[in-house]
Amino acid sequence: RIASAFVIAFSLQRFRWFMLVGVSLHGVFFWQFSHYQVPPGRPDLALWAQSIAAPHGVMLVLALVLGALTEWHLRQAQRSHFFGVCLQVSIVISYLALGAALTLADIKVGAPAGVGSYLLISIVLSAMVLLRPGVSVSVFFAVYGVFNDLLARMGLGAAQHASLELITLSVPLLSSVVSAMIWRQYVRATLLKRQLSASNAELLYLAQHDALTGLYNRRYFTPEATAELARAARAHLPTSML
Repeated sequence: RIASAFVIAFSLQRFRWFMLVGVSLHGVFFWQFSHYQVPPGRPDLALWAQSIAAPHGVMLVLALVLGALTEWHLRQAQRSHFFGVCLQVSIVISYLALGAALTLADIKVGAPAGVGSYLLISIVLSAMVLLRPGVSVSVFFAVYGVFNDLLARMGLGAAQHASLELITLSVPLLSSVVSAMIWRQYVRATLLKRQLSASNAELLYLAQHDALTGLYNRRYFTPEATAELARAARAHLPTSML
């Protein structure tokens, strides 16, 4: 659990920097698609541009809110493990919803991007936001279930829907596998680091203390005495030893 709390804090620290870039990108995309010039004879692209601008506008606000909450959480001396997990889940769900919305908008107008937005955001999240495997699988497949339901309501042909359903199913599967692998890697590295720190502390104690009495030994005494003699010489103080 200690390693889990450390990994969660590390994940949120990365998101804090990602948020600075994300807010700028969402702002640029929102402005760009809000002022999109529709080509002659393509009135359907006006709705498409609005379908792209609206999610980025919502995500701009959410990124600011989630970024502020993340900054506040990381500044707390006693951090709530549950609140940290909730922040991570909120970040993942928000960006997965963004990817799903952008993908549905592209599919509706037959844009070549297709499921690219959904897949790209899912993979990036699985690598950046470190979640327990059970939590990440639940989140990825829950969002996929909503996405697939919305996809079924778009009135696509049976063949097209079946093809897209098969392709999009790979998104939560790949994301869950990547997330589980990276989580395991970071937890293992954290545990090894803590064990190494404990071993180094034990070795330092053994190097500076007598094994029988527990008193400081000559290895500790010599540099301490040297430093004390130097301090006495600088301050012109008498020196004695008991």
